[in-house]
Amino acid sequence: MRDYEDCLADLVSRLSLHTHTETVPLVRAVGRVCAQAVYAPRSVPPFPKAAMDGYAVRASDIQDAQKDAPVSLLVTQTLYAGDYAVVPVAEKSCVRVMTGAFVPPPYDTVIRQEDTDCGTDRVAIFTAHQAGTNYCAVGEDIRHGARIVAQGDVLSAVQIGLLSSVGLPTVRVYKRLRVAILVTGSEIVRAGVPLAKGNIYDNLGMTLYAMLTQRNITTVRLYYIPDNRKKIGNMIAKLSKKADIIITTGGVSVGAKDFVAGALTDVGAETVFAGVAVRPGSPTRAALVRGKPVLSLSGNPFAALAHVSLFFWHIVAALLGAGALIPQTQSAVLQHDWRKQRPVRTFVRAQYVNGTVTIPQTDHHASVIANLTECNCLADIPANTVLQAGARVTVRML
Repeated sequence: MRDYEDCLADLVSRLSLHTHTETVPLVRAVGRVCAQAVYAPRSVPPFPKAAMDGYAVRASDIQDAQKDAPVSLLVTQTLYAGDYAVVPVAEKSCVRVMTGAFVPPPYDTVIRQEDTDCGTDRVAIFTAHQAGTNYCAVGEDIRHGARIVAQGDVLSAVQIGLLSSVGLPTVRVYKRLRVAILVTGSEIVRAGVPLAKGNIYDNLGMTLYAMLTQRNITTVRLYYIPDNRKKIGNMIAKLSKKADIIITTGGVSVGAKDFVAGALTDVGAETVFAGVAVRPGSPTRAALVRGKPVLSLSGNPFAALAHVSLFFWHIVAALLGAGALIPQTQSAVLQHDWRKQRPVRTFVRAQYVNGTVTIPQTDHHASVIANLTECNCLADIPANTVLQAGARVTVRML
């Protein structure tokens, strides 16, 4: 078996950037991966505007204003948000403005109405301010020509808002990756089907489906197939023609009915690695069929879910050029002793909070996932290691 980092690097090095793109409305773009850098076609705001209700003045006209010696200015006009006017400027004059209103030049400051007597024809200004006070200059938020998003950005809600603010109703994104999940096992049936003796309801396939569709970057189809080498091979060959990524679960170890490896051989798959020197999930395999990555996971739910974090999102990141999709790692302080020494590097479920990590004392079997509801990361425990409270541990966020 090969080291995890070696397996990952080998797999990613064989993948090419997904080039299929589409233009989508902003209302459907959050979470998608941007396919090209976007530069602002205009400034935001496109005109100088008032930051609050008050009076637009020239700062030079009010430098002597005091509470007991106010400066009196002529109010020439009132402008509301959405108004625009070319205002003739008189000596010692101002314009009444509301928040968001256009501030006509050469007025360069907005005095909040609380610092005035709120006059209508003339207004008394009680405080002096420097130019630019309560005044939003052109391009204060976004400058014309500034890059708003980069190619490969996973579009956030804020970025969607920025694109809208410069008047762009659509954005070019990479098409969603088509993922096929092939659940192998003659004993596994879908929820809702009458359960025969010896059968179990699927949880891994549905968990993977939900996990992969939480983000807006994949479409997922779920398939079930019995332990039959020919059927598995035929299905992989069929899926390789229409899916961008194939995930198989189960059938990757050395059991009498573990047929996935043989099925991959039958369809001419190029093996990338066969086994990873970690626990759980050491039988994990990766191959290429028609150039499409096939990630073959253990049938044990936690082992499979751990390797989705270890491999799947790296595959997606490589295909879409989006490094932000790679699960984050953090250094955390272990809150208690961990004495379950293993001869191989182990990823254990854990809870990360504010720089600390706690490993649950409940069941850590690879087949158990119920306690994952209390966990948000994998703690990376080196081989042959016993840890004491206070030790530094690397965690990989789930």
